[in-house]
Amino acid sequence: MRDEASKEEKIIIKAVEDKVASGELTFKTKVSRDSDVFISASDYRLSITEWEIRGGELYVRYTYDAGGLDAGDKRNGEITAVTDEGEFFFSYEIDIREACFDSSIGEIKNLFHFTNLAKTSWKEAVTLFEDPGFNSILRGGNSSYKNIREALLYNTAEEAQKSRALENFLVYIRKKDPIKLTVKETNYIITPDSPGTIYIEVEKTGWGYEDIRIHDQTPGLSFEKTEYFISDFSDNKLEIPVRIDRIRLSAQGSKGGLILSIGSRDIRISIAGKSAGKNTGAPISDSDERHVVIKIMRLYLDYRTGHMSLKECAAQAEEKLKLIRGRETVLPTLYEAHLKLLLSDKGTAAWLIDHVKKLLRKEDAGDEVYGYFLYLLAMNGTQDSERAANLLATYSETKPNVFSYFWGNMHVKGKGSENTGRAYRSLKNIWKMGNSSPVLFLEAALLVLKNPSLYENMEEFELKLLFFMERYQLISEDFVPQVFEAASSYKRYSPMLLSILKRYPAENEKQMLKVFCTQYLRGGCKGKEVASVLRRGIEADCRITGLYEAYIRALDFDEEAELPREAVHYFSYGSSLDDAGKAYVYSMLLKQREDMNDKQMSRAREFTLEELKKGHISRSLATLYCNLLEPEDMTEELKDSLVSLVFAMDFKIKDEKGYGKSEWIYVRHNGMEKVGKYQIKAGRGVIFLYGDDHSIALEDKRGRISIPPSEAYEISSFFENENVTYLLKGAGLSGFEQAYYFIGKNPVETAKDKDEFISRSAVACKLMESRDLSGSKKHDIAEAILYGYQKYEIPERKEEFLKTVPATFFKGKAGELFVKELLSVGMYEKAYEAAAHTGFDRFDSKVLIRLCNYALCEAEGEYDERLTAFTYYVFEKHKYTIDMLEYLVNHYRGPVKQMRDVWKRAASMDVFTLPIAERILTQMMRTGSYTADRALIFKDYARSGGRSELFLSYLTDMAFAYVSKEEAVENEFFDEAEALLKQDDEGLPIDILLAVLKKKSSEPLPISDEGNEWLKELIETAFLQGYYFPYYRHFEEVYPSLRLKGEETFVEYRDEPGLKITLHYLVEHNDPDEDEEGKYNKEPLYEVYPGVYQRGFKILHGERVVYYLTQKEEDDEKMLISGSLEISDDIEGGGSGKFRLLNDLALARELDDRATVSELERKLGRLETLTKDNLKIR
Repeated sequence: MRDEASKEEKIIIKAVEDKVASGELTFKTKVSRDSDVFISASDYRLSITEWEIRGGELYVRYTYDAGGLDAGDKRNGEITAVTDEGEFFFSYEIDIREACFDSSIGEIKNLFHFTNLAKTSWKEAVTLFEDPGFNSILRGGNSSYKNIREALLYNTAEEAQKSRALENFLVYIRKKDPIKLTVKETNYIITPDSPGTIYIEVEKTGWGYEDIRIHDQTPGLSFEKTEYFISDFSDNKLEIPVRIDRIRLSAQGSKGGLILSIGSRDIRISIAGKSAGKNTGAPISDSDERHVVIKIMRLYLDYRTGHMSLKECAAQAEEKLKLIRGRETVLPTLYEAHLKLLLSDKGTAAWLIDHVKKLLRKEDAGDEVYGYFLYLLAMNGTQDSERAANLLATYSETKPNVFSYFWGNMHVKGKGSENTGRAYRSLKNIWKMGNSSPVLFLEAALLVLKNPSLYENMEEFELKLLFFMERYQLISEDFVPQVFEAASSYKRYSPMLLSILKRYPAENEKQMLKVFCTQYLRGGCKGKEVASVLRRGIEADCRITGLYEAYIRALDFDEEAELPREAVHYFSYGSSLDDAGKAYVYSMLLKQREDMNDKQMSRAREFTLEELKKGHISRSLATLYCNLLEPEDMTEELKDSLVSLVFAMDFKIKDEKGYGKSEWIYVRHNGMEKVGKYQIKAGRGVIFLYGDDHSIALEDKRGRISIPPSEAYEISSFFENENVTYLLKGAGLSGFEQAYYFIGKNPVETAKDKDEFISRSAVACKLMESRDLSGSKKHDIAEAILYGYQKYEIPERKEEFLKTVPATFFKGKAGELFVKELLSVGMYEKAYEAAAHTGFDRFDSKVLIRLCNYALCEAEGEYDERLTAFTYYVFEKHKYTIDMLEYLVNHYRGPVKQMRDVWKRAASMDVFTLPIAERILTQMMRTGSYTADRALIFKDYARSGGRSELFLSYLTDMAFAYVSKEEAVENEFFDEAEALLKQDDEGLPIDILLAVLKKKSSEPLPISDEGNEWLKELIETAFLQGYYFPYYRHFEEVYPSLRLKGEETFVEYRDEPGLKITLHYLVEHNDPDEDEEGKYNKEPLYEVYPGVYQRGFKILHGERVVYYLTQKEEDDEKMLISGSLEISDDIEGGGSGKFRLLNDLALARELDDRATVSELERKLGRLETLTKDNLKIR
C-alpha cells in the first residue's frame, strides 16, 4: 500500500544546467531508527548517496547530474523508500535553471543582479567577477562582454588590478558612471610658521573602485603611505597627510610638490616655500642659518649679474640677516660686513670684521671662509688691509685649489683683468678640484664675455658654465658664434645644450645645422623635428659621418617621408642601417620610383626574403613583400610565413591625451582562449587581427588596463596590394589563426552546396582540434557541422567527425540529432552515452529500444544502476523485448506495484520470473505492501522452484494475517498450505494449520472417511496444543471432544501481539437478589494466539455478562471496548454438551414439561459417565 507520505506536496529540487547539484531532503515518516531502509529514485540522474533516520524523520542526501539539460527543463519523478514499516513515496520536480551564483544579497542570475551586488559588496563582486563561471551571467548580453572581461582580467594578480578590471567592465557596459575623485586644493604655500603636516582633501562622488598613488615627490616631503583606496574614505572624503620640512621649503622659497595618480589622471600638487614676513624673535635652527646663507649668496649673484639693484638686494639681505643677527656665527657676519662695504658703511663693516677676527681666534672656520675674511679686510682700507692683501697673494700661490684665496687676490690685485686666460684656466682647475661655487662660475662667465676666445673647446666645465650663463641671462649676441664653435667639439649628447642652442640661433646656418646634427646623431634622437633638422643638414652638405643613417633612424617610418636626392645617392652604395632602416629605404626607393641597378635590386630582394623568413612585418616590409617578390620566390615555408603576416595591423592611438601613456595592447578574439599582447611605442604598435569579433584593451606603465572607445584609435592593414593574393596562390591554412579567420569569414552553416560544405567543414574540424579554441566556439562549430551532415549525406566524413566529438558534447535538439546520426553509422556505445547525457525522454520508442538492446547486450547480464533505470523507463512506455524483461526480472528493484508490472509482462512472455517474484514476496513481507496478483506471484514462485525458506515464511505470514488479523486471503494460499500439511505436518508452523482449519470451518465437512480423518488429525493437533476458536464448533461431529469448549461463550479481542489487556466483567442473574450491584470482576484477558485475546464464559439461561476491556500503557490505562454476552444461539438451541443439557433442563422445568425433564436427566447421566471415562484416559 502507498503510505500517507505520498500525499505531501511535491518537493522542488533546484539544479543548474550542465552542473551536478547536491543537497539534503527531509521527509516525515513512520519509520523507526532501527528499520532497514532501501531508497531509490525513478530518474537515473538522481543518485541517493546516503540517508539517516532521526527523530521520526528521514534525511536523504542526493546528487543530481543536470549535464545535457537546458535551463527551463523540468523533470518529475518519485523517490521510493522501502522500509520495515512500509513503502513511502515522495514526488519531486527537478527545476533546471540558468547558472547563477549565491551571494549575500541572493542569487546572481544576470548583470542587473551583479551590479547590485557590486554596489553593496564590492569585494564579493570581485571574487565572482574572476570566477571562470562568470560568463554564464553574460548570456543574452552584448557578444563583446566576454571578450572585454577576459581582456581586462588578463595578467591581473593583485587585488587592486582585479578591482580596477571590474570597475572598467561595469563602466564599459554602462552599468555605472566612472567614480569621480576631486582634489579640493592643489596649491599650498609653506612658511616657517606653517604646521608640520598638511592634509590634501579628496572628495568622492559615485560608487565603485578607484585608487590614489603618490609619486614624484620632491625632497622635504614624507608620507604615512603612498597608496590609498576607496576603503580609506569616510563619508565620501579622504584626507592625505603630508609631513613637510618647513625650513627646507620656506627658507629658499623652494617650489616642490608631488603627483597624485587617480586612475589615468595625474594631478600635480604644488607645495611652494615662502619666507616669513617678519622676524618674530623666535630662535632658529642650524638649518635655518644655512638657508639664510644660501639666500644671501643668490642675492649677491643677482646683484653682480645686474638682475637686481644694490638697493633691492640690500633690503632683502637685511631681512634675512635679521633672522640670525646676534649669533656667534662667522659666515653670516662676513656677509653683513660685505653688504656694509658695498653700501660704503666702512665703520660698521670694520666693527663686523673685527668681530669676525675674534671669532676666528676661537674656531677654525676653514680656508674658504678665511680667504673671504682676508678679502673683506683687504678691501676695508684699514691698517691691516695691506697685510691681508699680501696674505691673499701668498695663499693663492701656495693653495691654488682654494677658490676664496684666488678670488680675493684676483679682485684685490686686479689679476683677473691683467691675464684673463690665466684666470680662466685657474678657475677651471679649481672646479676640477671639486669646488662648484656659483661665484666661481660668475667669475668665469665674466671672463669669457670679456674674451670670448677663451670659450674654445667645450668640455664639462664649459657646458656647466653655459648653463649658468643661460640661467642668469649672460649670453650675449656676440658670444653666440663662439658658443656654436665650442659646441661643435663637444663629444657627448646633451639635451640641455640643445635647448640652449635653439634659443640662440647662429647667423651661420650651416654651422648651426652641423652642431644640431652632431648632437642628434650622438643622442640617437628620433622624431619629426629631429628628422627635419637632419634632412636640412644633408641638403646643406654637412659632412658628418653617420648623418644619413641618423636621418633614416629619426624618421617615423609610417609617415613615409620622401627621401632627399642626396640620401638616395648615398644609400645606393649600401649603408650600416639596421633592418628597420633598410626596409624603409628600400620601400621609399620603390615608392619614389628611383632607378635601382641590378646590384641594388639584388640586395633589396635578398634582404626582403630574409626578413620574410624571420616573420618580420612593418609598413615598409609589406611594401617590399608585395613589390619585390615573385611567385617563384615563394617556397612553402615563405608562404606560411606570409600567410601569418597578412593578419598584421597597424595600431595607432588617436586620443593622445586619454591613452597616450599606454604601453601594451591586449586583443581578445571571441572564441580564442589566448589573449594577444602587443607593445606600443610612441602611440603605435603592430597587432594581429583574425576577425571582426574582437575587443581591444590598453595598459599603461602603472599596469592599469582600460577599454578605449573605438574613436580613440585606428587600425589599418599593412597589406593593401593585390599582389599579396597572387603570391599566396595555392597556400594552405597552416596555423590555428588562419583557420580561425577562414571559418569566421566562411561559416560552415552558410555553405551553399555539398562541395563548399566539405571544404569548410574540413578546416573547421582542424580548428576544433586546437586547445586555443574556446569550448563555446567549438560547440558552435561542431553543431554547424552536425546539421551539415544531416543535410548532405557524406557517410565516411560523417563517421570520422562523429568519432572526434565527445559523447557529452551536445544537448537539446542538437543532442537528439547527434544520437540519431551516431545510430545511423552504428556507433551504439557513444549513442547510448550521448542519449543518457541529453535525456532519454527526448527520444521516441524506436530509438530507445535500439539503445536499450545494445546496452543490455554489452552489459552481458551484469547489474548497472543507470541501465536498470533506463530499461524500466522504456518498459513503462509499454515497449519491451524479452531481453529487457529478463534484465528487469534479474535486477529491477522498486515499489511492489512496479515490480508486479514487470513480473506480469515477463510471465506473459514465458520469461523465467523467479528472481523478481522472490523480491516481490520478500518486500511484501517486510513492508506489508499489497498487490492483487500476490497469489499468482506466490504460486509462480512455488512452481518455479523458489527457496523453501521464503516459500514457507511467506505462507506463514499469510496464515498469520488470516488467523490473527482476519485479512482476506486468496484460495491459492490454502491450496499450497493443504498440500504441505498433507505431505507432512511435522515441523510446519502452527499458523498454517490454524489458517487451514479456519478456512475449513466455513466449508461443508468432508464426505469421505479419509477427509474426515485428516481433518480430525489437524483439529486434534491444534486442540491439544491449546488452540481453540469459537468457529471450531463446526468440527464437533468430527472431533466430539470440542464440545467441552463449545459450551462456552467467548469475549474475543484482536490487536497487535504482546499487549496487556484487562477484562472487567459483571454476571447478571435471573434473580436480582443474587447480583452484586456494580461490582466488576477483573482479570487479564489472555493472548491465545499472537494478536488474539480470549476468555470463555459458561452462561446459563437468563444470565448476561457485562464487560469492558482496558489496556495499560505505562502509568495510564485506556478503554478499548465494552459489551455484553448472553448464551449463544447455537448453545441455547440444543446439543449434547453437559452445559447445554443443564440449560435445557432448567428451561423444561420452568415450563413444567415433565416428559422433557425426564429425558434430559437420562442424557445428563450418560454424559457424566463419558466424562469420567475421558478423564481416566487423559
